[in-house]
Amino acid sequence: MAPGQAPLPQAAIGPVAAALGQYALARQAQLKSTPERIQAAVLGAAAAANEYVEGDLTGARPVRPVLAD
Repeated sequence: MAPGQAPLPQAAIGPVAAALGQYALARQAQLKSTPERIQAAVLGAAAAANEYVEGDLTGARPVRPVLAD
């Protein structure tokens, strides 16, 4: 069952359902940390993009002042 979702109205049956159930139980700890890892990846990507843009803006600034005529 996905977090925040209601349970299925009937139990899943069959070998595939049994295998998925065993997999989910065995991987419960790893699957629980997935949202935190996704959030860290997205925030890291956003920070990297902001640094990249800031670097472009810094590099685009004139090194010496432009002389007026």
